[in-house]
Amino acid sequence: RSAEDCGLLLKIMAGPSTEDPYSIREPLYGARPVDGLSLGVPEPQSFDAIDTEPDILEILQDAVNILDGIVGTIKTVSVPHMSRHADAGRTIVFAESAQLLDSLYRRCPGGIGEGPRSIIEYGRQVTGPQLAQAHNERVQFKSDYDAVFRDQHIDMIITPVTPNNVLKHGAENLHGEPLIPATLPFTYPVGGAALPAIALPGGFSRDGMPIGFQLVGSHMSDLTLASVGSEYQRRTDWHRMAPD
Repeated sequence: RSAEDCGLLLKIMAGPSTEDPYSIREPLYGARPVDGLSLGVPEPQSFDAIDTEPDILEILQDAVNILDGIVGTIKTVSVPHMSRHADAGRTIVFAESAQLLDSLYRRCPGGIGEGPRSIIEYGRQVTGPQLAQAHNERVQFKSDYDAVFRDQHIDMIITPVTPNNVLKHGAENLHGEPLIPATLPFTYPVGGAALPAIALPGGFSRDGMPIGFQLVGSHMSDLTLASVGSEYQRRTDWHRMAPD
């Protein structure tokens, strides 16, 4: 129910697992003092190719104003264009989804909804070279993002979580594009670059629906993000509110 809860759960869950070959073997870094951190606000053109609702950008600026009283410094930074990773992310996620759900798809195709079924069918068409190229792009994207933190001397960046306000229940597309990946241009890159992030409630749209933002940190800075989130939530109560 709060960023503090996330930090507590993280301390319990984190660590290597013999049942997960992808789990990281190194321990999490401890949380750093928040008043010594530097927050990067991406240049406006970083979002140019992503059609983001005005309400979301306003909430983002409100969050920056509050965080200005929490972290040590805030500065504008240049980040790799987030839309650049969309195609590679779609290829990887859809191909892996097709593989994971292959037996279910073969056994009971009618039991899978239209949205997930379209993802599986797209993923089944991905070729080996296409998947290899997507992974190459993902690795390069990760390197580019690691360089943002290292070379521009920041500890985290702030972005929207989704470009859209809350959709009506049952919606299957956004501006004619399937919800996946239409709603994910700000989160695909974070997962692709293997970076930690925390999404926080930041306010409400003009029609009373909730809007969030995310803080993205450098490698293994998960506990620091939870700590910043806790400080933000000590100064706001959006996480205690619900839409009418």
